[in-house]
Parts: sequence; structure tokens; C-alpha cells
Amino acid sequence: MDQTDGTLVLLESLAGDMAMSKDLSHLLDQFKEGVGQSCEIRKLQAEHIKSVSQELIASWKEEEGLSALSQPEESSEEDTYEVTNRINEVRIRTEEINKDTKHIDEELKSVEEQKIHIESARNQLMKNNTEKIPKFNHDVKLYSQVSGIRWQYDCPANEVKGFICNPNGVKPFSLDSKQNSQFFITNYLWDQMEEDW
Repeated sequence: MDQTDGTLVLLESLAGDMAMSKDLSHLLDQFKEGVGQSCEIRKLQAEHIKSVSQELIASWKEEEGLSALSQPEESSEEDTYEVTNRINEVRIRTEEINKDTKHIDEELKSVEEQKIHIESARNQLMKNNTEKIPKFNHDVKLYSQVSGIRWQYDCPANEVKGFICNPNGVKPFSLDSKQNSQFFITNYLWDQMEEDW
């Protein structure tokens, strides 16, 4: 009874590990795409900051040039007001860009942490698979030899199917794991094996 339970548990565990590996691979692909997009946004923001900085420097140089050419009495209030407004607009845009850059940096850090977590989980899964698969294959062969059960692996995941070989003949079996408990399936298989011994 314990051998069949162990085989079913190992089969379910292996199927779960394989599904997790596919999910991790998909998440890793999404992560790579997100990092690429974040880098592109950062590059665009850097270019925008550079152009805004150049505009600000140009407007300051322009302001200095105007003040050097004209006398303080000759400058109009409108020009001063206009230059001040422009400087304030540039400062506001610079602050917005800094906020956006900070937000993207935080997102990038979060994505990098997710990448580390996903790679760690993937490495652990690969390690578990390299350790579990040979042991699993050995256990299945041993259980098959001892019990005479031959499993049919190409059936749906919720179906336990195969046949039992013994000196008196071959007995096929097919049980639905959704309709029958693992305990029932195990006992049923043991009962089928014991009838012929």
C-alpha cells in the first residue's frame, strides 16, 4: 500500500514541478521584456532632461546677455515677468522629470528583485529535478517489479490507468482520481494484486 501511495505522490510532485518550471520561464520572459522597456524609458527621460537643461542654460545665457546689453532702467517689467515664468516652467518640468525618474528607478529595483527571486526559484527547481528524476525513475521501476503494476502514462492527468501482471494473467484497471480518493485507489490496486497471489 505504501509503495503505490509513494508512486502517486511522486507523479503528482513531478507534474507540479514541471508546471512550475513553465510558469517560471514565462515570468522570466515577462521580466526581461519589462527590463527592456524600463531601460528604454530611462533613456528617453535622460534625453529629455538633457534637452530641458540645455533650454534652461540657454534662457539663463539669454537673460544675462539682455541684462548686460541694456540698462536696468530700460528693461521692461514684461520681459522680466516672461523670463521668470519661463524659468519657473523649466523648474516645474525638471521636478516632474525627477519624480518620474525616481518612480522608474523604484520600478526597476522591484523588477530586479523579482528577477533574483525568479532565478532563485528556477535554480532550486532545476536542482530538485536533477535530484528527483533519477530517484523517481528508480522507484517506479522498483515498484513495477515488486507489484507487477504497469502504468499507462499517456492518459489524462486525473486518470490512473494501467494493468497488473501476475502469473495467472493480466488485469487492466482505470480509475478516475477525481471520483475516487487516493486511499480507495491504493486499496483497490492492492486488492487486485492480492487476489492472484
